[in-house]
Amino acid sequence: MGLTSQILHVRDSDEKIQAEREAKAANTSTEKTGKKPRRRGRRADETIPERRERENRESRLWLKGCEASGEVPAGKLWVDVCDRAADTFEFLQFEARAKRHYVVRSKHNRIVVVENGTTREAGEEGTRPPRLLHDRLRSLPGVMGWKADIKANNGQQTRVADVLMSWARVQLPAPDLRQGEYDREPIDVWAIRVWEPNPPAGVTEPLEWLLLTNVEIRTDEQARERVSWYQRRPMIEEFHKAQKTGMGIENLQLQTRGGLEPLIGLLSLLAVTLVNLRQTARQAEAETQPAREVVDPLWVSVLSLRLYEEERDLTVREFFRNRSRG
Repeated sequence: MGLTSQILHVRDSDEKIQAEREAKAANTSTEKTGKKPRRRGRRADETIPERRERENRESRLWLKGCEASGEVPAGKLWVDVCDRAADTFEFLQFEARAKRHYVVRSKHNRIVVVENGTTREAGEEGTRPPRLLHDRLRSLPGVMGWKADIKANNGQQTRVADVLMSWARVQLPAPDLRQGEYDREPIDVWAIRVWEPNPPAGVTEPLEWLLLTNVEIRTDEQARERVSWYQRRPMIEEFHKAQKTGMGIENLQLQTRGGLEPLIGLLSLLAVTLVNLRQTARQAEAETQPAREVVDPLWVSVLSLRLYEEERDLTVREFFRNRSRG
């Protein structure tokens, strides 16, 4: 895993948003518009058009992040894997127009196009399924099952879950209420549901993933592959954990943005190294593999001097377990 790009985003304050409003309204009098003045400092008063046009709105970050990774090389398949915050029509349409591919966890129970009372999807004809995306997926029977490793979350223990999968091809029309920048053309996607039909006792939130992808699906095995791509997404959470816990970026005491940003950039690169080292240390061969094969030999020398007051060869696992003592 590498770090292709990173955007350090500072949220707009209510005061900044208000100042932008006042600047735009400088040449428009209250008498002409017939509107009452807004209360100062209230983000809730921001209209949808104002929020859509604001350059610093957070939903733009998904587009900017993909643009920063550059063009996809010819003959390669790059897949942008995103969580539910990326489930905006603006982002999905951007990906299609830019000829990019994605797997996005669905957040919104969107309307799907129904023609002559039927949905356009793989494998079924003449049915009258629900018109909402999530409802439609939940109405489909499972076509494949497997065991999935579930990490501890919300007070629930790590477990191995028996899951089922269903999938369908659907078309998403543009939302009537336009909150992003997009046109009215619909989007063709493949929707996948993975769920835990029989969770063990004590599990209050059974696993359910509702996924969208524009990588074509023709078989159950291909749908399973798209799910496996999404299963890699938690790696980014490990990276964030390495930034905060391993590198302590939230504990930096610099007082200016100009001082913080370069240091966060440097520590983020080290966080990638830390995540990769941990992944390597979890492999069976890490018990005997020399650490010098995966990290700078100088690091091994420094750590061994710290531990044993002499230079020694360390295994990958020894190096990882004692890294913080260097």
